[in-house]
Amino acid sequence: MSDPGPQNDLEWLVIFLVYNNSTYDIEKGANNHYIKMEIQKNSLFHAIQDSPFADKIKIVIVEARVAFKNNHITQVIHILEKKATHFQGIQTPGSLPVSAMSEAEGMSAILAHLTTMFPAKRNMWITFGHGAVFGINYLTALQETINADKDDKKSGGNSNHKNDASNLLTNKELSSVISSVLGAGKKLDLLVMYNCLMQNVFTQYELSGTVDYLVAPVSGIGHPGYNYREVFKYLSAQPLAHNAEVAKLFLDSCASNRIPDHQSFLPEILRTWKIHAIKLDEELYAVFREKFCTLFNAAFCLLNNNHKILYTVKLADRQLFNNATYTLDKIKITELNFFLTYWLEVLERFPSLSEIIPYISNVVDILNRISSYSFVGKNYFECGFLFKDTVYRNRCLNDGFGIWMPNKSALTNNDLFEKIIFPKHSDENTPTLLRESKYQEFFAKYLELYS
Repeated sequence: MSDPGPQNDLEWLVIFLVYNNSTYDIEKGANNHYIKMEIQKNSLFHAIQDSPFADKIKIVIVEARVAFKNNHITQVIHILEKKATHFQGIQTPGSLPVSAMSEAEGMSAILAHLTTMFPAKRNMWITFGHGAVFGINYLTALQETINADKDDKKSGGNSNHKNDASNLLTNKELSSVISSVLGAGKKLDLLVMYNCLMQNVFTQYELSGTVDYLVAPVSGIGHPGYNYREVFKYLSAQPLAHNAEVAKLFLDSCASNRIPDHQSFLPEILRTWKIHAIKLDEELYAVFREKFCTLFNAAFCLLNNNHKILYTVKLADRQLFNNATYTLDKIKITELNFFLTYWLEVLERFPSLSEIIPYISNVVDILNRISSYSFVGKNYFECGFLFKDTVYRNRCLNDGFGIWMPNKSALTNNDLFEKIIFPKHSDENTPTLLRESKYQEFFAKYLELYS
């Protein structure tokens, strides 16, 4: 392992945080999900190695190797530094948690170690794995085992419950990691997420104080991912490029100059993507949160005298999710701007609810002021992610503000719903955007009536 010591002449430090969301079972061998993720990881490694080497840019990969044996998780962190012709190992910091890359403490230790070793003028972090709207999902298959290990240690070996800890490195925790590593008041220049669904208002607000540009998909995203070769080819030639230029390049290069091995299936994959690069202006998002909370507080107050407000949401819901939604088991992701637009159209038919209209318009106005770039797949509106809808196609090509909406079955047997959206005993995991608002209570009433 090498430890080259601090280097002070770097323009960029680029850190890939790479992990497999499934585990390798030493006794039973690899499962299909693990194999698919490994193929994607290997493709990523090849793309990074094939990228031009530049003295002003340091690229480092942090890889988590995770295995399952005798009901225990073992995790090994490998840190690899890109050289001109190969990768070279770097010594990892000691005393990392069992699940280092799904805990703020472990992430902070790893990233502080690397930013100290390779001080640079600007920093880019690229996350790899599954997104879950409210954070990065680390080990989907065996998270309960990790949580049980954590609880067991905390209780001195007497833990009788397995699932108290969240299975997410939440957006809030990720923001705290950035602040801890870079220092208060300093922003991460680019956060690029190869994580489905992460371009949403919850992520954006949580990171608005710690990230300059967020590049992430509103939709799903899959192999082969971003065009890293083209991005780093440009960056090696133009290391002084502004953050906005680099963020936009991740989108502009999605469909251009791909390697021949990807040409056969790439068009089919790209057509399902919708990716945005958004400037996270902290002051603007503070205003957005104020208007957002005011809207749902006012909507909740209307419930005391007029339950028709819930019916208008139902009508907007019916129109919206017949035409434009990404639907998971218990949750639905859509464009906030588009949902509000449909809601306004419905409310025009209900004069008794007209007082809510200015609040919705205020939120829409703020959304329209947020700066963003977009990549939308050629046939995005005809694929499995969304149904074809001409109005939707025309209105929201540049709208990247996904929002979580509850499904009918969300009130039962849904850990994400219970722990993140409506925690019963604490608001510790509640997204900051939703605190001090009646958003949760409003949709709880909605689900009671229409579930």
